[in-house]
Amino acid sequence: MRIGSIGLGGLTLPALLQDRAAVKPQRPVKAKSVILFGLTGGAPQHETWDPRPEAPKEVRGDFSSIASTTPGLRVGELMPRTSRWTDRIAVLRAVVTNDNSHSSSGYQMLTGIPHQPLNRESALPGSDGPGPETGHRAVARLRHAA
Repeated sequence: MRIGSIGLGGLTLPALLQDRAAVKPQRPVKAKSVILFGLTGGAPQHETWDPRPEAPKEVRGDFSSIASTTPGLRVGELMPRTSRWTDRIAVLRAVVTNDNSHSSSGYQMLTGIPHQPLNRESALPGSDGPGPETGHRAVARLRHAA
């Protein structure tokens, strides 16, 4: 929303990015926020962020990989623009929970709270408890505050 409202004032995204590129910080800058793309049901990892060019055709998929601006990081060939921005993002290729169920381990990855019960697909969670404000918890809190 912030970038969209900047456009109303005459400042465009390319101008904003150009201004940021001109400023060279003297020390590392700590991130103040994170944008998380949880693409459940999205494109397969072996054709986007984790291509396997040396793997057999059945494993690597139909598309090839391309180099990115990050040395040694290859991405799927359908992401040429994204490949130029990899020096500004973090790619997590392996995240481990101790839960063998996709839905409940995804819950832990998005909230930081282990899902109870473990290892049960589509089971409703127990108490949310403390944790980061993400996903359904943040929406519920906003609805309650309104």
